[in-house]
Amino acid sequence: MARFDLFIDKLFEREGYVSNDPDDKGGFTVFGISTTYYPDDVEKIRDLPYSEAYAYAAEFYRKHFWDALRLDEVESQMIAEELCDTAVNTGKRNAVLFAQRALRLIKQRDGSKASLKIDGRIGKFTLKAINEVLRPEVLYKAMNGYQFMYYLHRVESDKSQEKFFEGWLNKRVFEWED
Repeated sequence: MARFDLFIDKLFEREGYVSNDPDDKGGFTVFGISTTYYPDDVEKIRDLPYSEAYAYAAEFYRKHFWDALRLDEVESQMIAEELCDTAVNTGKRNAVLFAQRALRLIKQRDGSKASLKIDGRIGKFTLKAINEVLRPEVLYKAMNGYQFMYYLHRVESDKSQEKFFEGWLNKRVFEWED
């Protein structure tokens, strides 16, 4: 099963320590934790020494993302990491929707009559479908395709976000292929 401890340093490498770009819709962030979405957590973490901020942020991501998405139940480390990273950057619902849409296509291609509800919720049927995928790299690439389209739509609908597009692609869509 997937392990959070193998993932968190990769996430922090992508998120960085502190960011305060005025064009970033997330506002001021510490380890990617955004004042826009988690103001109380950022307030608690922003003045902590680095090691304490790191520990706080790691526990934050474990609770709000990894555990919330039940990623300890995912067999593929690669898919669990992709789901968590995508959820951090696009939202949990979007990450699950990307996976469910990709899973539906994969299952149809394999001739499966099973139907997976596309609802953006991680449940026993979505987890079962993830764990039944024979080639996780196919699911991974399909999820990244949906993530690419998310970023493309974002910059097309808000030109102020164009400056982030290349970074999103390099850090989120293409770089995970270790």
